[in-house]
Amino acid sequence: MLVLGIDPGPKSMGVALWDAKAEKILFTKEVSSDDVMRGIRDVGMEHIPYNILLHEGTQYHDHDCFLAIERIRGYGMVSGNETFDTCEFIGAMAEAGRDSFKKVFKVPRKTVTSQLTGSPKAGDKDVRAYLIDRLGEVGTKKNPGPLYGVVNHMWPALAVAICVGDAWKLTERNKKKQKK
Repeated sequence: MLVLGIDPGPKSMGVALWDAKAEKILFTKEVSSDDVMRGIRDVGMEHIPYNILLHEGTQYHDHDCFLAIERIRGYGMVSGNETFDTCEFIGAMAEAGRDSFKKVFKVPRKTVTSQLTGSPKAGDKDVRAYLIDRLGEVGTKKNPGPLYGVVNHMWPALAVAICVGDAWKLTERNKKKQKK
């Protein structure tokens, strides 16, 4: 099962395509939120602008893929216009993905961090450390690791994709146990 993870932001967003069965990153990238919203408007709300989100040459059938979007939650803090713009963006992406993906998940950040690290108090640095422990070192230009090139919004995009992929694997295992 493939999971397209998205970390939305007011200016840019991280995108990661995760193969949950193979435990492999197919790609990560950062794109302009404006470009994605323009793409959604151009092709209609029922379509995801794949040409913007995916790397050229990426082959997969979208109905065999989950869409996982990091969801904003209020934790008693003051929010500005950028936060509300991002909320609108999340809604637009979820709506556009409804017909294109097997299932759309909007996963709160706290759920991602606690599921991956086992701690409800975990933060971004803990999630990054977990991903490095699980997938391997970032590496260098001369000796790139599996996470080489993952920066900024790509980390949480990968984290939300892995979170949903892990939940899918657990569900599939439980289904097999119930059949026995």
